[in-house]
Amino acid sequence: MASVPAKKVPIVCHGHSRPIVDVNYCNITPDGYFLASASKDGQPMLRHGESGDWYGTFSGHKGAVWSCTLNRPGLLCATGSADFSARVWDACTGTQLHEFAHNHIVRGTAWSPDNKLATGGMEKFIRIFDVAQPEAPPTTLPKAEGGIRNLVWLQGGNLLLCSLSDKPGIK
Repeated sequence: MASVPAKKVPIVCHGHSRPIVDVNYCNITPDGYFLASASKDGQPMLRHGESGDWYGTFSGHKGAVWSCTLNRPGLLCATGSADFSARVWDACTGTQLHEFAHNHIVRGTAWSPDNKLATGGMEKFIRIFDVAQPEAPPTTLPKAEGGIRNLVWLQGGNLLLCSLSDKPGIK
């Protein structure tokens, strides 16, 4: 007799007062895995990935938060916002560690395997910050054809893909 697969039940995570626009998971850690959510309410949140239990809110943005990204070990969270900033948070304490000013809305954030933070948004530039040296100027890539919507590191951090908000395709 064939075994019947276990029934999967979705987790409902209450807490945001406006639509959720981004969700990101970290790798599995000794404590499980974690979920970060970005929302138009400007209050990115951290939750346990299996139970959905709320762990905290990263407070400080003054506008909608369009992006949230946990680094691989789940110790740092990066957020991008309509307040023209990208911020880095200690995911364990909720403390803001760094704020990187931009000239327009930040729509995408992505951690490389070596903890470099890529950001992009409506000003059409991708910036790569070394969070170990936050005062150092970022590496800025050439201006894109449109606003940056999403960023993803591939090939061990050697390739950065982006999607544009007003152009088809991936760059």
